[in-house]
Amino acid sequence: MPLDGMAVRCLANELNQLCRYSKIQNIFMPRNNEVVLSIYGDKKSHYLTISMEPSSPGIYLRYDKMDNPKTPFSFCMFLRKHIGGGWIERVYTKDYERVILFDINHTDELEETSKKTMIVELTGRNCNLIVVNSHNKILDALRHVDEFMSSVRRIMPASEYAVPPLQNKKLINNVTIEDLDIYSEFSVSDAIFKTVMGTAPIFGKEVCYRAGVDDMKPVKHLTDKEKEDLSAALSRIADISERYSYEPVAIYHDNKKNMKDFYCLNLLMYENIQSIKVKRLDSFLDVFTQYIGEKARVYELSQKSDTIKKVLSTHLGKVEKKLNIYQNSLSDADKVKQYKLYGEFIMANLPMLKKRVENVQLLDYYTNEMIDIPMDPSKDALKNAQAYYKKYKKGMAAYDYSIKAIKEMKKEKDYLQSVMHALLSCEKKQDIEDIRKEMIQQGYMKEKQLRKKSNKKIETETALFRPIEYISSEGYEIYAGRNNTDNDRLTFGFSESYDIWLHVKNMHGSHVIVKNKEQTEQFVPDKTLTEAAMVAAFHSEGKDSGQVAVDYTFAKNVKKPKGSKPGYVNYFNYYSAYVKADKEAVEKLRKS
Repeated sequence: MPLDGMAVRCLANELNQLCRYSKIQNIFMPRNNEVVLSIYGDKKSHYLTISMEPSSPGIYLRYDKMDNPKTPFSFCMFLRKHIGGGWIERVYTKDYERVILFDINHTDELEETSKKTMIVELTGRNCNLIVVNSHNKILDALRHVDEFMSSVRRIMPASEYAVPPLQNKKLINNVTIEDLDIYSEFSVSDAIFKTVMGTAPIFGKEVCYRAGVDDMKPVKHLTDKEKEDLSAALSRIADISERYSYEPVAIYHDNKKNMKDFYCLNLLMYENIQSIKVKRLDSFLDVFTQYIGEKARVYELSQKSDTIKKVLSTHLGKVEKKLNIYQNSLSDADKVKQYKLYGEFIMANLPMLKKRVENVQLLDYYTNEMIDIPMDPSKDALKNAQAYYKKYKKGMAAYDYSIKAIKEMKKEKDYLQSVMHALLSCEKKQDIEDIRKEMIQQGYMKEKQLRKKSNKKIETETALFRPIEYISSEGYEIYAGRNNTDNDRLTFGFSESYDIWLHVKNMHGSHVIVKNKEQTEQFVPDKTLTEAAMVAAFHSEGKDSGQVAVDYTFAKNVKKPKGSKPGYVNYFNYYSAYVKADKEAVEKLRKS
């Protein structure tokens, strides 16, 4: 749900409580559409993140580490100069517009103090971040808009700032039930949305639910009782907004952990729907931080992994093309073998073939049938036979090469697909960075290096060893590799001979190790083995496939062929367990 005016009003109120009298210690721009203010106040530090992503603009708190560009964006340098080191006097919004204003007292290098306002417009695709001086003149903006881009509003340095165009709607405090009559042909929920300023479509549905009125009912068919109930419901919500006594909620679908939606009011309309869980929270800023923070994390991971995905897709395409070529050459094997027979039949009938002709008919003594053999009239029979033997040898050499090449191509395809699976399973930026290092080491990507005076070759960094850790319900340590390099280190460096090694059968997935406390030829208890198999199934391509087979054996029975790609192993003396990748059960086992 996008931020509507009511949610922005709630957010601005909480930001004012958090940021008022706080100092802006530093300013960062990790991306060209994201500004992070490092603020300090009330003996606490916060990273206030302003996202100007058109699909999901907003202001939230950031807790994870940022990757800042080596050269700051010019707008970042502008902000550092004009508001860096300043004190936030107040944070507020006007009426129910999706605009949040930060009044900042700033002292420049000449010790002169001035008042500036940072204006955050959370208006969807037209969102913007603008700084104005005390005379309402624009100092600069994240996105410039000139008269050629918009005839409505100009956003350029030295121009006077004008608020976004107002909609023809009324403040909730001033709305009367008669105002809905303009939209008499519309449904009640649509009419409320079109009448009340700063509301999303879901607001109209919630008002109808609280009033006990069918939200799809046309306005012209409302009874007097229904109008009274709607008016009372609107008045109660207006009172909540006026007193800032909001009831922030997070909305989850199908008992999943990731939040699907949010709002600043308690959405009573969902309370009897089993597939939807509504969770009340004390702070709307916390709700929005969870929602937009997760969305930003997923977006950032997607951005970082896109380059590797393109490289993998390119190499997979090349491998597929080569496989098709080699497999087509295998289809010519019968034709190649026929050349040998032609040579053999010509040699068997050599005394009879005195004339130079374009075609001869000879007996195939393997089938007792006559066959036609094409001949080169410029050569005698012996040279024709020799030519056919030469074609046969050349064809068989190509056939043998194709067999070997197909085997190697399939291994490479399997490896690239395993990297793609690991990439799609990444949870953190470091996971993607580790895969990038692996790709560089395997020669699929080139590392960008700064030129130095010395021509010494800089060694590629190796990926960090950071297996995912679990604890079985019986206290056994379980480890799962995050990528192919992790898998190799986990299996051949970290594990001991009698630790239990697990891997999903005939699919890509993580190597899983269960630390065997006894270090004897005795498997861990069945319950722990089942839980470890579930972990292996969860970290594999088969996690959404229902029941899958997971092979397990002692680590000493796992061998790595010489020269093979990371993650590739052979194993023997193994058993198989059939389990389902139960996400909730696996998450409970994971170390926090």
